[in-house]
Amino acid sequence: MDVTPAAVEKLNEIITSEEETGLGLRIAVQGGGCSGFQYAFQLDRPQEDDMVAELSESVTLMIDAMSMMYLDGATLDFKDDLEGQAFIINNPMPQLPADAEVVSAFKIYAYMLHT
Repeated sequence: MDVTPAAVEKLNEIITSEEETGLGLRIAVQGGGCSGFQYAFQLDRPQEDDMVAELSESVTLMIDAMSMMYLDGATLDFKDDLEGQAFIINNPMPQLPADAEVVSAFKIYAYMLHT
């Protein structure tokens, strides 16, 4: 999975504002949503079986093995425009299971709420 500089910059801003240290961004693919899949974002700590990527000094990305199958070749981006701020996963060709009924590219706008 690729991550754009804009996404790394925004993640750095979010993670460094947290009181708790050692957190990173976990991205997971879950069943559900219009396309049969949806993305979940969570600030978390690495787990034993995670694929972990250090994107900067303060930004770590974590993806479990099952989700990585669907995120291979995808790009995490961050947009800030008149529509608002959002993390976007551009997934040009998701690798769906062989028994999936629909195979198509999709683009999901995933908003990370921060309190």
